[in-house]
Amino acid sequence: MLTVQRPEATFLFDVTAKRHDRHKWIIVTSNKSWRARGEILLDHVMTAAILDRLLHRSVTLDIQGESYRLRQHRRPGLMLKTREKTRR
Repeated sequence: MLTVQRPEATFLFDVTAKRHDRHKWIIVTSNKSWRARGEILLDHVMTAAILDRLLHRSVTLDIQGESYRLRQHRRPGLMLKTREKTRR
């Protein structure tokens, strides 16, 4: 798993805080839950501050299910071709 070091986390906080203060939109997508953010941003205080600004005045969508890429990959014929390549 990729982790974010202190300089990158500070930059992310600065961008998030400035956008939050100006009431600007931020769209964040991830395959991780909000609880797992502490595993990516190692500084838990910084993580809490970023999440505070991201989640204040926000709309959160939690989409469950198979990804679109995986669904396309499973279309008829594609799985067979992939398996044939791995057997060679």
